[in-house]
Amino acid sequence: MALIKCEECGKEISDRADACPHCGCPISHVKPVTRNNFATACLFISHLLGFGYTLYCLIYWASASSGMSGFEKLGADFATIMVIPHVVLVVLATLFNTFALFSYHRCFSITSAILYCAAILFAPLYFYFVIVQAILCFIAFFIMESKGKVPVGIKGFLSAASVLCAVISVGILFSNIGTIEDNKKAEASSTQSTTEQTSATTESSSSLLINQETQTSSTTASVPREYQAALNQAQSYSDRMHMSEAGIYDQLTSEYGGQFDSDAAQYAIENVNADWYNNALEKAKSYSEKMNMSSDAIYDQLVSDYGEKFTEDQASYAIQHLYD
Repeated sequence: MALIKCEECGKEISDRADACPHCGCPISHVKPVTRNNFATACLFISHLLGFGYTLYCLIYWASASSGMSGFEKLGADFATIMVIPHVVLVVLATLFNTFALFSYHRCFSITSAILYCAAILFAPLYFYFVIVQAILCFIAFFIMESKGKVPVGIKGFLSAASVLCAVISVGILFSNIGTIEDNKKAEASSTQSTTEQTSATTESSSSLLINQETQTSSTTASVPREYQAALNQAQSYSDRMHMSEAGIYDQLTSEYGGQFDSDAAQYAIENVNADWYNNALEKAKSYSEKMNMSSDAIYDQLVSDYGEKFTEDQASYAIQHLYD
């Protein structure tokens, strides 16, 4: 005679007893269940795959939003919340898969397979990560022989583990929701601050532009009409005829030209918007294209007192870039 544990209350009783004297549970005299190697292999492979995927989920989704900011971080946090039920179901399925492997109970195998399928329903995009484990657990369930009721100790441990996983998942869920709310507030605050800075910059730019226009208007109003007319005429000579500084001055003061006094002409030369080097180049191109003059002849014409009256530097620049 040997002592065995009651499957219902866990107390030791005789293996020949028909019922437990403590709780009255009938004792089934069943031959020990022999492990099927193929079923064990299926459970072992699914266990390895499930454990590996569980580690991947916990590591990847725990740091999914690290290094991000703004709306990008907000989107990553939302995706993490959406995938939490899938991850929790995978963790539970792997846990039951492990118990099925080591205890060789069919109920653990079918429970693991159902949990894997539920994980697929919560996140169909990740089905290829768990579909193999679900199939292997179903195969193992149909191959394994019944081993009777699950011992009370194992039932209690599995219940506690399931409750613990559920509590952890709920905690993670609320933690991520709080993080998302904080990110929303920070993003809104940042957007408001940026808007205020932009408004302040716009107002400052507008004020600066108004001040510049006011200064320009006041400056223009303080310039004598004679000086302004000389400046307008000098600008026209530079833009249309590409004349030199000395050439424009002579034209403004000539009795056959603008007939301005020397002060008005000097004011015009000092305030005209002209690039004398570019004017020399345009004149040189005109001589080259219209009169087919040589480079030396063009240079002499540009610096001549009876010609264009450009400086030597301006004339040299024109000749150097004549054929660019």
